[in-house]
Amino acid sequence: MDPSITCGGPTARKLDWKAVWSQYTCLLETNDPIPDCDVTRLRGVLADGRFQVAHMENEITRLQSEVQRLITERNELEDNVRRYANVLSPLRGKMPIELLSNIFLLTVPTIDVDAGVAKAQLAVTQAWIIAQVCRSWRTTALSLPGLWSVIALDFESPQSQHLSAPALKAHLQRSGNMPLTFIFGAAPLSLENSQIQRALFNLVAEQSRRWKIAALYLPLTMFPDLDCLHGRLPLLTDLRIVIHDERAQNHAIQFTASRAFEITPNLRRVYLNNQHVLLPSSLPVSLPWHQLHRYRGDNIWRGHLDALRCASQIESCSILTCALSGHDDSQFTGVRLPHLRRLALYDSAFLDFLETPALEELIVHEYLDPVISLLRRSSCPLRRFVPLDCFTPALIVNVLEAAPTIVEICLQTFGEDGALALRDFFSHLARDPEGADFAPNLEILSLHFTCAAGLADQMPFLDAVEFRWRRGKLRAVNLFLPNLHLSAHERVQRLRAEGLHFSISTDDNAETVWFPEDLGPAFDIDTEFELEVD
Repeated sequence: MDPSITCGGPTARKLDWKAVWSQYTCLLETNDPIPDCDVTRLRGVLADGRFQVAHMENEITRLQSEVQRLITERNELEDNVRRYANVLSPLRGKMPIELLSNIFLLTVPTIDVDAGVAKAQLAVTQAWIIAQVCRSWRTTALSLPGLWSVIALDFESPQSQHLSAPALKAHLQRSGNMPLTFIFGAAPLSLENSQIQRALFNLVAEQSRRWKIAALYLPLTMFPDLDCLHGRLPLLTDLRIVIHDERAQNHAIQFTASRAFEITPNLRRVYLNNQHVLLPSSLPVSLPWHQLHRYRGDNIWRGHLDALRCASQIESCSILTCALSGHDDSQFTGVRLPHLRRLALYDSAFLDFLETPALEELIVHEYLDPVISLLRRSSCPLRRFVPLDCFTPALIVNVLEAAPTIVEICLQTFGEDGALALRDFFSHLARDPEGADFAPNLEILSLHFTCAAGLADQMPFLDAVEFRWRRGKLRAVNLFLPNLHLSAHERVQRLRAEGLHFSISTDDNAETVWFPEDLGPAFDIDTEFELEVD
């Protein structure tokens, strides 16, 4: 081996490898046989090169470990610098307890009867997290009963295994004498979970005199557990009961309507949804109907009529009639609701049994003949009309003719047939009435097209908008449309420049564009119905 190029074993000196390889470049450029002397020297060079590669790999591994160690040390140091820098905060130990208390209370989401178990559970979790940050925060958190005023038990959640009586007792104790919001989500009862579910429910029921809002998601088999609440709900204002569908386990459900909520002097708002459980004509709970202001429910015809017949003070009502029940018109008598202002119905035929002289807002699905009949026999001051998926423009026109007081109309269509049918309605809106009173007070027009094609011919719609804007009282348009033509965009921009409020959305969540927040979501006709008027 040539001593001038050897690396010399483990203590190898660095070589000028460019110079070394340059001596053998000519060997790569021909296919001539290599002289024996060059073979010997090249073998030595290759051996030294392999040794050097191995040495470099070991060094790279060592340096990579060192770099990783330095990165870890750097990250730990950054974390500590960040943490201990807070010690120098001018607010440390100087923030007024009142201000810190208000901040804590603002972190808890507002929970109402429609919030759902998951959102309520978030409020509970946040209270516990705040109390575990440091000693001063814990002291402040424990001094705030309002921080602990939400109780949420969700037995269908994966975290339900962590629910325990000691933690619940501590939470209730920390809530002091504050009015409580109680959200209870029961899982289908079994031998394994029925005991713990009932035990924790009864713990909260002991504090029922403080319940202000209660949302109970129950199987019918837990209804006897409600009996302990009878006469012990003086503060309750909002009640939601959702009954699990037990038909799969029991085709002949036998039950006695619970009387737990009969004596609730402050109860005003009720939502009963039995999720299509086959029940007899009465609702599963007895309620002080005469004092209720809002009611939402899912039941058979007789169940709704029996309830509404006693609800003389009702102001807002949302009704889903169970399609499985059927009805015989001759069995029912009409119901007069003198204070009802807002009504939402899936089955508009239910209107045939109602008298609503104060009705201002109406949401119905498809079939509009009963609406026209109602308007003709009852001079209600209807201001907002929402026909869902109506394919007969003439009926919409008839409603507007029968109710000249309408200020807002919201149209939703789920298919291309509906979009095409509405062309005639737009043409009617754009027609010069020549003194005729057709929708003379229309101020707000909202449209929701869910079909992929949207509104193929958008000109009649824009013609109607321009006509009503320039010759009528129209002041706002809310539009959900998957595709708006470029030419239509130009007209929209021109109308906006003139002062018309023109809102356009292509988001799938656009029901909030044409359904105000206080009205809730629209009908979902493919799955479970969630029709709300609150």
